Amino acid sequence: MQVPIWLTVILTLASGLVTFFISTWFYVRYEERKQKLDVFRGLMANRHGLIEGPDPDVKREFFKSLNEAFVVFGRSPEVMETILNFKVHKNRASDNFTLLARAICADLKIPDSTLKDEFFNEPFVPHY
Repeated sequence: MQVPIWLTVILTLASGLVTFFISTWFYVRYEERKQKLDVFRGLMANRHGLIEGPDPDVKREFFKSLNEAFVVFGRSPEVMETILNFKVHKNRASDNFTLLARAICADLKIPDSTLKDEFFNEPFVPHY
């Protein structure tokens, strides 16, 4: 039995389209995760901007990452709620950061159950 040429052409085009859509879907997911990790990396790297008397540049970088989080985590209600806590509960920066870091870990599926709150609240700062 011989397959008609038109059927071969249609199936070839269909397989190419399916491959294109699947690879695009994976690429978009990869890029979204990468952006989320970059923002989380910025928050963690500059979290000592929340301590008393921080370097102004560090504080600026921390809040830059926090503002980027609105865009990057816009579809995550848990993360958005914890970001808003920085405006609602301004005097609880360390608690807000701990809640934010745990919400981001949950969103990115990063295991954080073995980390204590002090890990998020007390950044690594050199003591000279």
